[in-house]
Amino acid sequence: MWPSPTSTAFCWSPSLVAHASTRVREPVPPRSERKATPQLTAAKRRQVVSETHEDMSGVALWFDSISVVKALPAGLAKLAGFDSAQVVYQPDSLDRSLSRIRSGSAWVRFQFEHNDDLKTCSTLTNSLKVFADRKALYFHVTGSTRDGRNSVKWARIFKDCREVSAATHIHKFAAVPAAEGEPNTIVVSEAELFEISLVALGAFPRTCFEFL
Repeated sequence: MWPSPTSTAFCWSPSLVAHASTRVREPVPPRSERKATPQLTAAKRRQVVSETHEDMSGVALWFDSISVVKALPAGLAKLAGFDSAQVVYQPDSLDRSLSRIRSGSAWVRFQFEHNDDLKTCSTLTNSLKVFADRKALYFHVTGSTRDGRNSVKWARIFKDCREVSAATHIHKFAAVPAAEGEPNTIVVSEAELFEISLVALGAFPRTCFEFL
């Protein structure tokens, strides 16, 4: 059972015969000299395992991209001064969060459609890795781990979930009211990442993943 996040989440998602042997009637040839069965070394066994698993990797968020307009959570709406907005994450908005994840003082879970009953792996077990550059936030699920294999299996089953959503707690942001008829904007300068979800329809454009 995974730990639960301690604060209100900010994430958007819509609304995972046996056969008898044949008798030999001809003379049986002499038995050849028995040879020892070759054994796989530990290194070779690891190589075989690594060659048979399937990984999964993708883009969870493009920085400076604009989300669709959605209703804001009550707490964020109160601070922003409006009830709905499009959201933009700045390139360095997750730097502190990723640093804490790397040090082990924070963690990220992987699931489907932001459903806590469909959690399959996390950074706690090293089956999920999250990292970023100035362009995007990326994730990688390692199929050589038990939880990673389970995640890849369910990703194959949930065929409708082909986009990615990153769930965060927003700590610092700028609220940009729009002119009448235009959407308001939340510009996020610092946020805490706590979840990567595969979803049918994400809030941000061009998110994707692939099996490796």
